[in-house]
Amino acid sequence: MPLLLKIAPDLSDKQFEDILMVVKQEELTGLVISNTTISRADLLSSRKKIEAIGAGGLSGPILFSKALERVQKARTILGQKAVIIGVGGIDSSEKREQMLRAGADLIQIYTSFIYHGPKIIQRLTTDL
Repeated sequence: MPLLLKIAPDLSDKQFEDILMVVKQEELTGLVISNTTISRADLLSSRKKIEAIGAGGLSGPILFSKALERVQKARTILGQKAVIIGVGGIDSSEKREQMLRAGADLIQIYTSFIYHGPKIIQRLTTDL
């Protein structure tokens, strides 16, 4: 039975590497990288506004660079056999290509669909 493990971007490097070893040892089908983040680093909103909004997971563009880095590392360690789905901040054909070049077999979108509507599909597939 195929099994994909979805991981958070907030894992430490050590935790991430440990998970990659488990995926490899247990021969899981692959990974979905990455889920929402609880980090508030690099947000443009004031600290006061962020505190007023409260806790919860963030998705979208803020995840892209971390997800891209993790996809690349996962591909290097897991090799070509593992399925890797890249998730987080993919809202253009350029970002789609970056994620695929980093080693993702597939991409997943959600936040970009909410903010850009169905036309995001055309934007992501324009140059295919």
